[in-house]
Amino acid sequence: MIYFFTPYGFDGNLGRAYNEYCKLVPDDSWICFLDGDIMLLNKDWGHHLEEIVNKYPDTGLFTCVTNRVACTDQCYGNVISDNDSVISHRKIALELESKNRLDVEVIKYPISGYLMMFRKDVWREVGGFCESVNPVLTYKIKRNIAGVDNDFSERILNKGYKIRICKGFYVLHYYRMIEGIEFKEHIR
Repeated sequence: MIYFFTPYGFDGNLGRAYNEYCKLVPDDSWICFLDGDIMLLNKDWGHHLEEIVNKYPDTGLFTCVTNRVACTDQCYGNVISDNDSVISHRKIALELESKNRLDVEVIKYPISGYLMMFRKDVWREVGGFCESVNPVLTYKIKRNIAGVDNDFSERILNKGYKIRICKGFYVLHYYRMIEGIEFKEHIR
């Protein structure tokens, strides 16, 4: 079973919030964390992700394609989109789902975690999420990302697990659309 959450660190400690949610689910479960600034665009998104998990059960971490994140290789067309039309993004989601529903690509580097899906045993094996209150200052910046998602995905890779991006699953990510992509006040 997959448990879907959008954790929030009321004390500014997102790693701690992630860990608390992970502790809630049964040991044989998958966990999917969704950022609060994404929009799921397909009506059967849960079934879609379940199909992917069933096809690639050995995966350490899944993510998906989006429109806007500093790691442009996770973006549709490898570019950051400023397009704010939900309809345009829904069309992209439907197109990718139609062409690539269960296709994945192995990623060999830490990811930006607007959508992270992993097994509870993987979370436990890598030691959970770092509970540093200020991840931007704690982690080395790699590939334009820094934080608990970067650290967590790097430790998954270091344990020999695969990270896969779901090429047929697309989410709209608002990601500082008004403030600008360089804005970081919300994570300080």
